Amino acid sequence: DAATLYFAVGAYMSPLSRLATGPDSPTAVQSIKAYLTDATQLIGNPGLRPGVRMDAAAVFPITHIWKKQSTESDLSKFIVRRYLGMPSGVTFMYPGTLIDQSYDPRAQAWYINALKSPGKVVVSAPHLDPGGAGHIVTVSHTVYQ
Repeated sequence: DAATLYFAVGAYMSPLSRLATGPDSPTAVQSIKAYLTDATQLIGNPGLRPGVRMDAAAVFPITHIWKKQSTESDLSKFIVRRYLGMPSGVTFMYPGTLIDQSYDPRAQAWYINALKSPGKVVVSAPHLDPGGAGHIVTVSHTVYQ
């Protein structure tokens, strides 16, 4: 019951290099985690675009809310996963899962259609869950800071 923080290749300053390196090595993951959690801001940027750090920090407080909803909501048996996609390429999901490194929330119909209809609830056509849960329908809404 943990969340996943995922960075699309566009969240990196060098997207092609990021794609070429393949799955994250433990060292790369540790470097990114240290950078994101460094309150002193002394740890160097491991190659993320400006704004990614701030977006990643903004989603952490949502974890306990989504976790509570997944256990207490009458609708929880119908909700496979909760996603939050940001313009920076940051994706946050609960419960966490592994997804393909080419996944980019900004290219997904749920994200695009929500942006086209700000302030409205948008329901997608059935599609395959990138986390492997089978066919899903996505309910999306824009969220502004």
